[in-house]
Amino acid sequence: MTPLRLPRPSVSLAVKIAATTSLPILAVLVTALLAVNSRVAAQQNRTVTADLARAALSFEKQMARQGEDLKRIGTVVTRDPKFFAMFTLPKSDRGSEDYQQTLAGVARARASSARRSRGARPAGTSWRGGVRTGSPSSRSWWAGRSWAR
Repeated sequence: MTPLRLPRPSVSLAVKIAATTSLPILAVLVTALLAVNSRVAAQQNRTVTADLARAALSFEKQMARQGEDLKRIGTVVTRDPKFFAMFTLPKSDRGSEDYQQTLAGVARARASSARRSRGARPAGTSWRGGVRTGSPSSRSWWAGRSWAR
């Protein structure tokens, strides 16, 4: 028995010529596309790396500034006697009337100290809008001022 042979499909000469001429052009086109793609990707990677390096430097500077601010704030808070008062007394004593009066006294003392730092003023005078109200010139100024807007 002889094996059965299938007939080969016939390919026309026009198809053979088209394949022979278009396959090399297609290969050159794909190679050029891959080369351009890799160069563009490499350039993009360099650009992104440079941008990230600049952003990292800026971020580090910002974090350093915030760290200095937090350090300064922490120093101010830890110097406040009320801050340590909460840690030195047992919890049972923190609710007592004496403790609350002590904290209120510390707050008044700090407010008084802040007022004294602005400068001494005569008794019976007060500050309103940056003008001392006890002097005769300020009384006349306040008398003539209209409060209705």
